[in-house]
Amino acid sequence: MQKTKIKHPHHLSLLICLAAGIALLSSGCAVQSPGSQSQPGHADNKTAVNHMAMADMEPGFLFLASQNALKEGQPELAIKLLEALVQKDASAIQPHFQLVQLLLEQNQFKKAGSHIQSLNESEKLTPEQRKQVELMQARLSFGLGKADAALKQLDRFLSRHPNSTPALELKIQILNQQKKPDEAIRVIKHAIRLQDTPRLRLLQAQLLLQQKQETGAKLALLRMKDLAPDDDIPILMLSQLAQQEKKLDEAENYLRDFLEEHPDALRISNALGRMLVKENRLVEAILIYREIDAKTGGEPSVLQALGLLYYQHKDFNQAIETFRKLIALQASDEASFYLANSLEATKHYKQARSIYDSIAAGSSPYNEAQLRLAGLDAMDNAPEKAARRLKQIIQKHPDQLIAYAMLSSIRIAQKEYQKALDETDNTLAISKLPPQLLFNRAVAFDHFKNYAQVESMLKRIIEHDSKHSDALNFLGYTYAVQGIRLDEAESLIQRALTQKPDDGYYLDSLAWAQYKKGQFKKAITTQKNALEKIKDDPVMHEHMGDMLWANNQQEEARKQWQQAIKLKHESPKMLRRKIDRGLP
Repeated sequence: MQKTKIKHPHHLSLLICLAAGIALLSSGCAVQSPGSQSQPGHADNKTAVNHMAMADMEPGFLFLASQNALKEGQPELAIKLLEALVQKDASAIQPHFQLVQLLLEQNQFKKAGSHIQSLNESEKLTPEQRKQVELMQARLSFGLGKADAALKQLDRFLSRHPNSTPALELKIQILNQQKKPDEAIRVIKHAIRLQDTPRLRLLQAQLLLQQKQETGAKLALLRMKDLAPDDDIPILMLSQLAQQEKKLDEAENYLRDFLEEHPDALRISNALGRMLVKENRLVEAILIYREIDAKTGGEPSVLQALGLLYYQHKDFNQAIETFRKLIALQASDEASFYLANSLEATKHYKQARSIYDSIAAGSSPYNEAQLRLAGLDAMDNAPEKAARRLKQIIQKHPDQLIAYAMLSSIRIAQKEYQKALDETDNTLAISKLPPQLLFNRAVAFDHFKNYAQVESMLKRIIEHDSKHSDALNFLGYTYAVQGIRLDEAESLIQRALTQKPDDGYYLDSLAWAQYKKGQFKKAITTQKNALEKIKDDPVMHEHMGDMLWANNQQEEARKQWQQAIKLKHESPKMLRRKIDRGLP
């Protein structure tokens, strides 16, 4: 990855003037500080100043400036400089050729055609230069979408110059675009026999990959690697091929071996970093991106990747530092969102809220920021404020299913069971809903003892996720409560326990299913285990009392019911009746 440096346009004019070794005033170069105001009667924009400077430049200096622009990654500026040059000096053939090449590369075909015609009309071209013009005409036809015309031009050219590698390469490109791979491969083999070049091997590999001939493509890339040992393209492609074949060690070795010889190869470092992320080797990926950051000196895209890695690794303090650095260089709502999220994770809620609030409506992270704000509202014991925010999101974006899930969670926490159902009824036609939304509806239906709907909601979760332990446990317990399908109930709860073997609530469900099956001693043993995990749940103590009573351990049962009352059971009167009269 190469950093693109952007210079103030006047800096370039100044550079040219100094190179000329002449005084600024006599050269006509106007230099302003970036903040200065134009005076009346002077050019009032950068383009005008640039054009004035170019008009006053000698052809030699224009050429030097165009080459500098290309080095700086500014092809459009290079084109303007070369255009000024050929306008001043029509005999400058080689710069004219470079101009046409740039125009073709930038898809400026109309301009390229005009300059090709101008070159074709020149009487000063050498035979070799006329060959170049002829090839340019074929490239122009191809660029204009006239592939058949381009092929005819190339065939005429190759009949006279059968060993022209550039012509053969262009013919291969056209045949490939026309979906004539077999013919293209034949041309490549012929061209390679004439001259084996990295470019030809790359074209060969690309064609073979399109044909799903991975082995042949790999051989072509290995040959390209031998021909161009400093080129990173074959390494990137070989590594990608190895990854597709699940040969991850081989893929990694290609990248690491190249980096040993070319430690500044940023595209390779980036590819290695991405591969490590994909394999969830976050610490190693962080080290790679740290090195890239050190080499690029604060490249925003690198800082973004590094910040996200810290975030994924839950190294939130480092994520905060990295996103702050990124925002100072290049502010964006996405970077702000992850900064706020990291601040939230480190319990800097006030700062997080302020940044979430600053994220612009309509930006990609806006809805997510509003969801986070709703979560903070709920945490601040402002459920209605959170609910209003969520309903605003739903009104504008009815496809925001997470907002529905959060809203239903707030309603359940407030024991507003009917609201939880009413506000989410219109989502049921959607085939795949967030599991939390379905689970919350199951909880609401359970409150109304609508067990058929409880079963329906939980089965929808399990259909999409057969290992959803909470849904498995809840469904098994629902069957046990009704005293139906008790073998299936026990099986469902056991499946939940394979996910969370030490979950006290799951053990309570299992004990209840065993109790309903009349396996009282087994149920008591299981419930003792459950109460070792969770000692302060009144319902679990009530269950233990029921199991002990059924097993003729009345005094122990009464003690458990008394404990349930002490723990603020929702139905103390019912428990006192049990203490007085036992189970019905």
